[in-house]
Amino acid sequence: MNERVPLTCLFGSPIEFKSLLSAFREQVSGTAIGDNLRFDSGTGELTASRFILQSGHVADTAEDARLLRAVRAVVASSDLNATVFHPAFPAFDQYASVQADTASGSAACVATMAAVSYLLLFNAPAVACICATIFSVYLGVLGSMSYLGINVDVISMICLMISTGFSVDFSAHVVNHYMFCGGRNAEERIM
Repeated sequence: MNERVPLTCLFGSPIEFKSLLSAFREQVSGTAIGDNLRFDSGTGELTASRFILQSGHVADTAEDARLLRAVRAVVASSDLNATVFHPAFPAFDQYASVQADTASGSAACVATMAAVSYLLLFNAPAVACICATIFSVYLGVLGSMSYLGINVDVISMICLMISTGFSVDFSAHVVNHYMFCGGRNAEERIM
């Protein structure tokens, strides 16, 4: 187990720190600050404490996610047994995972649409054309969002999924009509 290094740089010696801590404990006992400190009942040593970390201006959800990752990285690199908590952290976790969720959700959506298209058309090249069209529309919408400065969040993820659904409908109908029209060659089928 790691030994704790006393704060000698701030208080001179561990004895001085303990005496200042005892005086502080007496001053804050029974107050809201005193509730943030826990002392061992037998030895009187400080066993746990909590404090509030105030952040600067956090403008959007992307900065919320970056703040969460940064604070957790600092705590993870520490030798102390520490936990980072805020009531909004579950929401920040969602913001932090939305890009990975968007990618996995989009892949699952395309795979499902490919399976359904294959069940309806029974033609692998047609399904490949449908998947290429879906991917093309998806990249177009994602590129447009990037150009317009729209961050990937929960709402834009829903819009990406809806655009995937619309592109499936359009491309499946076009491929279906191409396959089952009466033309003898590709030029007649296109007309």
